[in-house]
Amino acid sequence: METYATAESLPGHERPSLRQRAVGPWSGLLHSLGLAALVVSEWLRHHVGSTDAASLAIDPYLRDVTVAREDLLGYGAYRWASDLFEAVCVGEPRAGLWAAVYTALLVRLNRHGPARAQHTLSMVAGGYCLLGFLAGLPLLVPIGAGFVILPVVCAGVMWLATR
Repeated sequence: METYATAESLPGHERPSLRQRAVGPWSGLLHSLGLAALVVSEWLRHHVGSTDAASLAIDPYLRDVTVAREDLLGYGAYRWASDLFEAVCVGEPRAGLWAAVYTALLVRLNRHGPARAQHTLSMVAGGYCLLGFLAGLPLLVPIGAGFVILPVVCAGVMWLATR
């Protein structure tokens, strides 16, 4: 009887374990996008809380956020992601982002936990982080180059915190 070599049976082509997929680069990318959305939303919360009402009316960042949101609402994908995020977050988007990022960190730091549970938690947290990032695009667009720099910095922080 002949046996045929498959991609999984060849050296160097082992299938990644559930644990490796839970903390791999793709899930790490999703987790870092959630961290970026969380950082911007917390910064905005602090900014709005520390500024008086008269200054908020003429704040250029808030004006740019409003324009970016109106522009993005013209795209069906943004509208879909934003509506889905609103439905999933049950009125508490910040709390959900905190929980998702915290869960992602716990999964990434717990090297000896149950692999299937960690993989499930990582994927759910990653999906929520992605939705939070997409829904938070109007907050990120006005920061210019920070739109790219902040997620890269968050990916570095996530990697350093969990390596």
